[in-house]
Amino acid sequence: MSRRRQAEDEDDKAGGQDRLGEAIGEGILFVVGLYLIYVSNWNWLLIGIGAVFAGSPVLQIPAIRIAINNKTGHQIFSLSDSQISDSNIIQKARDVHIYEAPRTVAPETPPPIEREKEPEDWEVDEEFTLEPDGYREFRFELEEGDRLVGSVEADEDVSCYVLGRLSVKSFEDGENFNPYWENEDITRTKVSYVAEAGRTYFFVVYRDEDEDEDASVSVKLLVES
Repeated sequence: MSRRRQAEDEDDKAGGQDRLGEAIGEGILFVVGLYLIYVSNWNWLLIGIGAVFAGSPVLQIPAIRIAINNKTGHQIFSLSDSQISDSNIIQKARDVHIYEAPRTVAPETPPPIEREKEPEDWEVDEEFTLEPDGYREFRFELEEGDRLVGSVEADEDVSCYVLGRLSVKSFEDGENFNPYWENEDITRTKVSYVAEAGRTYFFVVYRDEDEDEDASVSVKLLVES
């Protein structure tokens, strides 16, 4: 047997004896700690000393040290490569860390932007003035299911109606009428009406006769099939 091999065997033997001695010492501490706790009769000083004695050997176990480090996320106990090797953990002591992935917050999706039709797309795009008891009407030929959409804006209160032939005649004569759609005494409104049947419809904007001033009005209308 070579001298080098003989020296290695002697080192292994010495290391084994050292580890055996450490194990015996830790075992004695553990037994003494349990005994102090057993005879303490609820004396907290003896219980504390016994807990230190009994817990000290347990904390020398590399696997327990690593578990505590992992649970707390901090390097509370330092470990040598040899201790980790003895615990059958294939990893170096300096590599035993807990990494928490950064939390990511998904960006909020902005709501879709509602865009009005460009001026050239409107079938009606007019601005005018209505005096008290004055009105303007716009005629449309709608098929069943067609939608009349748009907007009305004014600097004074006006009323808006979607009327059929008979209703628009009653309106002009100052008689009672039944609108398909209406919005009265407003300065701004969105228009949305779906035709129930194919016929001629009239969109009317009216300024009440009891008002004292003229109203400036803007009307935009479009038929969607």
